[in-house]
Amino acid sequence: MTLLELRNVRKGRNGRCILWDASVSLDSDIHLIEGVNGVGKTTLLEVMCGLTDPTSGDVLLDGHSLCSRRIRRAHRIVMVPAAAKFYDGASVEFAIRLYLSLRGAVIPRELFESFDPFSLRDYARVPFGDLSLGWKKRLMLHMAFAAKSDVLILDEPTVGLDVEGIQCLTLLMTRRARSGVTVMTCHEPTALKGLPMRRYVLQGGVLGSVLRTRTDLTRE
Repeated sequence: MTLLELRNVRKGRNGRCILWDASVSLDSDIHLIEGVNGVGKTTLLEVMCGLTDPTSGDVLLDGHSLCSRRIRRAHRIVMVPAAAKFYDGASVEFAIRLYLSLRGAVIPRELFESFDPFSLRDYARVPFGDLSLGWKKRLMLHMAFAAKSDVLILDEPTVGLDVEGIQCLTLLMTRRARSGVTVMTCHEPTALKGLPMRRYVLQGGVLGSVLRTRTDLTRE
């Protein structure tokens, strides 16, 4: 079982403390982090995936620190940002092949034969820059799930998706629920109908934001 741990994580930026304390253990399941805009949810996800180091504290993946560059294990983690970004001139098929190649993943000869959850086959030759917001998000999610990572981090994954896209996302997340850690933020979690989630709240404070579980809040 994969285990992602945050131990007394604190993050400051530009002289301001964004995260005051984030301590949590996330195992193979789906974990939802909620909080108002500007509280630091995206910053927290970036620290979780090793994109940025905490100011203090540590992030561990199966007991190994992501903050030590000698044993960095970020290749086991995939993050999909809220805004879909890639090379505008890259076609959909080339983008997927390039992404999987950079991650050292096996690339099937027929790319869409066995895995095409978001129906990208008909858009294979379309440049990324010519795609709509919704199709860009579908492409980013396709790459993330195709990578078969141990930790999948999704920042507002439903943004830009239509009902069909959200249904597909829900199915993919349900299928991998016990095979890896999934962490996400989502302004409208009710759109992911029937998806079991453990819920946490990032609360703003005078010193900075603190990560709390829903259980902790209920007890107060």
